Amino acid sequence: MLKTKILLPIIVITAIIALFTISFISFKNSISVKLEKVEYKTVEEGKVKITNDSGRKICFSSCYPFYFEKNGIATNYADCKKEDLAEKCFDKGEKAFQFSFPNLEEGNYIMAIPVCDSCSEGDKFIKSKWIYSNNFKIIL
Repeated sequence: MLKTKILLPIIVITAIIALFTISFISFKNSISVKLEKVEYKTVEEGKVKITNDSGRKICFSSCYPFYFEKNGIATNYADCKKEDLAEKCFDKGEKAFQFSFPNLEEGNYIMAIPVCDSCSEGDKFIKSKWIYSNNFKIIL
């Protein structure tokens, strides 16, 4: 009887922690960012495909603030000259975007994209998460 009184709360607490952990990991890993190729010349256009299977709506910035990271240092895609609003929101499926490379040096990069998972299209964009692409290489 005493074992049951002690074990039951431990089992319940462990189950609750496991459920929260699984929910967090599944949301984090259910948004993927993949570039079309793994090697680009700086004069090429790139295409990125974002797949959202998180069950939550995500929105992107109207300013397209993509960042290219090399050795932990980020280069902003472009300066924004308009109001930064949430747009191109979707809750399931895929979105693809074309982009050019903003005078990047030769080397290995990843693309970092801020998303908002608590806003609606037309709201002021407020980043809530970063999503990251696969590695890719820039050659001259």
